[in-house]
Amino acid sequence: MNEGTKFSEKKPRNGELAVPLVIGIGNEMRTDDGVGLYVVRHLGARLANSVRIAEQSGEGTALISLWRTAHHVFVIDAVVSGCQPGTVHCVNAHTTRLQKGFLRSSSHLFGVCEAIELSRELNELPRTLMVYGIEAESIELGVGLSESVVRSVPDLLHRIEHDIEVFTLGSESHGLRL
Repeated sequence: MNEGTKFSEKKPRNGELAVPLVIGIGNEMRTDDGVGLYVVRHLGARLANSVRIAEQSGEGTALISLWRTAHHVFVIDAVVSGCQPGTVHCVNAHTTRLQKGFLRSSSHLFGVCEAIELSRELNELPRTLMVYGIEAESIELGVGLSESVVRSVPDLLHRIEHDIEVFTLGSESHGLRL
């Protein structure tokens, strides 16, 4: 297991590659920066055994190792782009290139954006790689999410559940129940 990664299950066998992998990124000791972790915990509770959940700090090589274990990957992280706090950004990494610094975890020298671009150059992107950014109100030291971010979570949960269903059309083969 990579440092900074918590995985809810063991590494999948070849037949399990179709099970969607949802990666929450963040640091819950920096207020809204923990939103990715918050969202994946809720998704894990809602979708039970239908998805694999991973919690990660945003370190790029660890992310690449994680998404090599799945065909369908959904990443959630905090964003500081100047939009209204709680705004949800959704990016299909196959059709749109993320700007460096878009995601909060980009404070790493090799973060999410760099991991996506390296995977793209090596032709190793998962079949599906959706990135959801939630505009943070605060990333100061502290525990707990701001009200504006918490209010955006239910709609984001529904959006991710919908996208999982759309991008994994063969969902019956691995018991996905949304």
